[in-house]
Amino acid sequence: MNLSDLIEEFILNSFEDDFVQLSRNEMAKYFDVSPSQINYVISTRFTASKGYDIESKRGGDGYIKIYRLDENKNEYIAELLKSDYTKSLDEFTANQLLSNMQSRLFINEDEYNLLKVILSNKSLKSPINIENTIRANIFKQFLISLLKGEK
Repeated sequence: MNLSDLIEEFILNSFEDDFVQLSRNEMAKYFDVSPSQINYVISTRFTASKGYDIESKRGGDGYIKIYRLDENKNEYIAELLKSDYTKSLDEFTANQLLSNMQSRLFINEDEYNLLKVILSNKSLKSPINIENTIRANIFKQFLISLLKGEK
């Protein structure tokens, strides 16, 4: 297990209810790394597409709060609909969102596999480079259909 995995595991084990509050500097001292290593783990492993929201305050009494987004399907989907993912969505982030939705059982494996193909760069190849906008529109319509129970 590498250091980033250990830091992620430490953070996951520190959750109380739906959030955890951490000190970047204290964690850096504990793991004997620079604060930027802590930032890296948080910014890559605790993203909105993986079901987390981050709040931070810098300075002497600064902190990082990591919130788990609501496990409730409709609330989670409503949050996604309010996000920038409905305006522009790259393939990597789309796959993260789909994976998170499958792991939460919001979509099944067949839906996951089908949407992964539909939202792929190969499927959306466009001569004017608007794939991310098209992908976001398709994803948005899929989310709306989930809310309506049309899946």
